[in-house]
Amino acid sequence: MKSVDFNSVKNRADVEALLTTNIPDIRIRQFIMKNLHRKNKNEFEWRIYLEGLENSLDQMFDAIDTITKFEKPTLFIKGGASDYILLEDFPQIRYNFPNAEIITIEGASHWVHVEAMERFYQLTMGFAIGEPSWYEG
Repeated sequence: MKSVDFNSVKNRADVEALLTTNIPDIRIRQFIMKNLHRKNKNEFEWRIYLEGLENSLDQMFDAIDTITKFEKPTLFIKGGASDYILLEDFPQIRYNFPNAEIITIEGASHWVHVEAMERFYQLTMGFAIGEPSWYEG
């Protein structure tokens, strides 16, 4: 994202073409493109603070260490092929969220909402309306 020279682009397609070299995965590229916006009629810019992200990147992957508890029902949806939530994280999740449900969608990566859209929808909507068997079949 930092390598994009906004003086050399005329449209969104130009920006995406520049990103293709460093970000070959189209899904990730399209996700990143959501942060692009027009500064004015002829200029683009990133909507996010890239320097802040870059300076904090190491800390973003650190675990959250807190004794605070959230007592209300909470839903964690984990992609079976993702390493964002690991089995060893479950005890800490259950400590901080004693009423948590942790559901794994097998075969999905971290992008469960894209790769298992229907199942993700069923789980989140059932949870939101308090359906008694929201997580089953």
